[in-house]
Amino acid sequence: MPLNPSMLPHGEIRFGRILDDISAAIRRYNRTTPVAGNNMYSLGASPCFVQEPRIMGVFGCTSARLENYYLAVPWQYSEHWGSQKVPFAENNLLLHTLWNELLQQTATMPGLQRIKTELTDLLGIKHPILLAGMARTSSGLLAAAVSNAGGCGVVGGLNYTPEQLFSILNDLKANLNDPSLPFGVDLALPKIGAGARKTNHDYTHGQLDALIDVTINSGAKLFVCAVGVPPKHIVDKLHVNGILVMNMVGAPKHARYALEAGADMVCAQGGEGGGHTGAIATSILIPAVVDAVQGYKSPMTGCTPLVIAAGGIRDGRSLAAALMMGAAGVWVGTRFVASVEAGCSDMHKVEVTTATFDDTVRTLVVSGRPMRVKANEYIKAWERQPEKILELTQAGIVPYEKDVEDGVEADRPFLMGQVAAVIGEIEPAGKIVEDMVDGAVKMLSKGSKFIGLGARL
Repeated sequence: MPLNPSMLPHGEIRFGRILDDISAAIRRYNRTTPVAGNNMYSLGASPCFVQEPRIMGVFGCTSARLENYYLAVPWQYSEHWGSQKVPFAENNLLLHTLWNELLQQTATMPGLQRIKTELTDLLGIKHPILLAGMARTSSGLLAAAVSNAGGCGVVGGLNYTPEQLFSILNDLKANLNDPSLPFGVDLALPKIGAGARKTNHDYTHGQLDALIDVTINSGAKLFVCAVGVPPKHIVDKLHVNGILVMNMVGAPKHARYALEAGADMVCAQGGEGGGHTGAIATSILIPAVVDAVQGYKSPMTGCTPLVIAAGGIRDGRSLAAALMMGAAGVWVGTRFVASVEAGCSDMHKVEVTTATFDDTVRTLVVSGRPMRVKANEYIKAWERQPEKILELTQAGIVPYEKDVEDGVEADRPFLMGQVAAVIGEIEPAGKIVEDMVDGAVKMLSKGSKFIGLGARL
């Protein structure tokens, strides 16, 4: 049976009741499956007798080649006892039975890591789910809730002072169930000056170094840079302090810029995502960025940089799809806007749950950079004047900021991605994480059944 490396079991599932259940599955197979020689199985070159229907261990290697994964089963041949490595293969009915039993058990066992990727290993998290660092929305409380649920919470730091960031991170740590749980900080660092968009602002207000010091002293494990690439001295300082650096990107060329600047991973966000975003669809962008990072090395790990998927991620199906496209995890924003712990207004949460497929638009009006928002009447009025928007932004003027300065009534829109159209409930962040993982496990298990018996991986 073909397997997905991210589905490989490990850890607690080697012990306890689950092994008894698997042993029972082997015994059932022995009783019901006719084989020549009475319990003789061709496990490799020679037939052997399965002395006791127990799995001795589950092993794996770092290669993503599926045939490199195997079980070790005790066997007896003549007078000799030993342990033989049995490859998982689509034509091995015994292992097929074992694997199905294993999936059925682990899919419902609480507390187990059911999806294992390079990201979960790197950050020491249970699930490959990162909270998008949304300003104000990704509060300390929400970030802690995601980390407590087994993901990695990331606070958003747009226009924060060092004192404000310090307070938010203290709130995050105060709400962690375990002080060792990882978390991250996301800052918007657009390029300023020559070659940059004329509407770009320094959202750190000259206090980037102080904000980085707060990040380091907080014990954050991940730093995320959005709408630009961090300066080299910042990347070096973070690395010296053991903090991984991830860069948000909207195109393959942006990924290369980030990696050349020293990023350890990139988060590729498709154009359907909320907030600042590019124009390339997630389904096209993720595989392209996975290809683009080949040949680069993470300064922190020495391995190929990881790719995290963003844009339209809201349930187990989208998590499973992202993993199949080559991502090591997902960056989830809009779904967590509609969470109990989100720091945004209740109105923002309701606007997400009532959005339709036609409600969002990418606009330059709010920040001078492409930003996906739920279009209100204010935005719709501006979008009917595309020439005026272009004239202002090319002159370095942000339309929304100009209206505020001029005393014009400016109704700031709510940020959200297109996926809001299929989000109908406001739920606790922990439940959102668990439901996403449950759904992904089911989809990954189901997907493996599409491979025919004649396939050779």
